[in-house]
Amino acid sequence: MNPLTKAVQLAKQEQQQKSGVARRRDLVPGEITYSQTRTVTLYPGWLRQNRILTGDPSDEAARAYKVLRTQVSQRMRQQGWKTLGITSPGHGEGTTLTAINLSISLALEPHHTVLLVDADLRHPSVHTYLGIDVELGLR
Repeated sequence: MNPLTKAVQLAKQEQQQKSGVARRRDLVPGEITYSQTRTVTLYPGWLRQNRILTGDPSDEAARAYKVLRTQVSQRMRQQGWKTLGITSPGHGEGTTLTAINLSISLALEPHHTVLLVDADLRHPSVHTYLGIDVELGLR
């Protein structure tokens, strides 16, 4: 490959990484391509309005979620689990709020990394609670 062609390919790759999106034709089926995590700003007023934890230790709900976090963490560690699913039989039973607040509570621990996935295909709402505009979702 000549140096000019190689430079053009490298420039294209850098541009894709900056945009955070890989083109579909570049993906191999079954291969996961990761380029960049999207960063968003969350507004404490919006979060409080939607009953989302803001990290304020004096918050009564924060203390309750700390207890839940401790119980869940201990059981997951005992069983060797790395994944947790929160479900309910019906709509509007608080699973989204519980999932978000438990995720935040877990993420506040220095040795935990959390990935929250809204897998409600009919009524996804995590983005609404957090005040985030949606670009892509589960397909």
